[in-house]
Amino acid sequence: MTQLVSFKVDKLLGHFTHEVFFKDESEFVILHGPNGVGKTKMLELLEAVLKFDIFSIADSKFESIALRFSGGERLVVTNNATRKRVHSERHYADIDVTFSLIVRKGAAVTGNVKLNRTELPPSLWREIQSDISQSAEVDASPSAKLQALFHAGSGFAPPRYRGTRQLASHAGGIFNVDEFNTDIVEFLDKFSVHLVETQRLLILEAASDPRRRSASEQPQRMKVAECARDLARHLARALTDNSRKSQALDKSFPRRVLDEDVVPDTNRIREVYAEQSQLRNRLAAIALLDESMDVPLQGGELLEWQRKVLWTYLRDSQQKLDTFQDLLLRVELFKSIIGKRFLFKRMLIDREYGFRFESVADRQPIYPSQLSSGEQHEIVLVYDLLFKVKPGSLVLIDEPEISLHVAWQQEFISDIQRIAHLSKLRFVVATHSPQIINEWWSQTVGLRAPASLESGE
Repeated sequence: MTQLVSFKVDKLLGHFTHEVFFKDESEFVILHGPNGVGKTKMLELLEAVLKFDIFSIADSKFESIALRFSGGERLVVTNNATRKRVHSERHYADIDVTFSLIVRKGAAVTGNVKLNRTELPPSLWREIQSDISQSAEVDASPSAKLQALFHAGSGFAPPRYRGTRQLASHAGGIFNVDEFNTDIVEFLDKFSVHLVETQRLLILEAASDPRRRSASEQPQRMKVAECARDLARHLARALTDNSRKSQALDKSFPRRVLDEDVVPDTNRIREVYAEQSQLRNRLAAIALLDESMDVPLQGGELLEWQRKVLWTYLRDSQQKLDTFQDLLLRVELFKSIIGKRFLFKRMLIDREYGFRFESVADRQPIYPSQLSSGEQHEIVLVYDLLFKVKPGSLVLIDEPEISLHVAWQQEFISDIQRIAHLSKLRFVVATHSPQIINEWWSQTVGLRAPASLESGE
């Protein structure tokens, strides 16, 4: 699996040059530094580059960013528009972004996305950006996004902006991407990146009234409640998959019992039986199975025909239980992390509600809206990392310390290490908190301002 091993950004926000690298193949690196040095902007830029989000890249103030990967590849992205003079009367800066991918053999492929959008009326530009966003969703692959840019302004585009004067210079469309080497976006297609932003407790829904422009005017839902509903959906899907597997195996069970030639001795059968009993108990704790085995096991030495039937049954049972395995590990880790944090509350896994809480003292239900902001932040962050992020992803976390108790902050890196091992994730964490860093100062990168800025020159 190809992974990001380092990145360097030049002239971020017009001033800062920062270089970040993972030490000794660690799962995480921690960024720290004073306010204003661009920690958040750097995470947003890194996400935009790996997702091929041209609009966000073009709107970021930087000159270049270079990414190095474990396979020896190097990707350099240059924002050429930042070097140009920007007129104050213009509504938007031009889009002029160059990608250069250098592979291990030294060969380089390039691509450029260009649009003189400063000459477009603001209302027209908003329509173009909206149309392209609809044709390639935010989570679409980089290859799909490149195709959306290529078709913009072509015969597929709405007539209202098909005749803009950008089309006079090239036939491909409004964006000049005719010579963009597709090897670049195909390379980026291999990666998954996930940004955890500071605002993570509310979900902003699309406003039905177009006059609503600010986030405060948009409909909102509690993220922690959505996490609970999402877990209920995961449980339901797992049960459905298990039912399909069970039906398929049950149909052929009699034939396979008769065809079974070699079966283990009684001790081995009892050993496997005990292992599956323990697994069933774990699954019962997350509301997926009853605790008891379907077939009771009598004492004493088993007859040959009994061993044949039981061995076929146990092999089938293992295949059925395996359908729950991935979900089981994630839910158990979720419960373990949250259970260590929450005082006087017990988390229960529920098929209908996903997860819910009750008071330890009187077993009264506790609803998501009754949880503290710190508790909600902990649930949302851990749930997203375990259930929303693809295995093998690069995860960017901005200020995880928000609303978290000092003791929780001190355990944060240990928690994400456990998650990283389960899902093969790699993390970049930006923080102001020495408690988050705790014992991990050797894994930090300090971001500083140039000496000329620090001295006020």
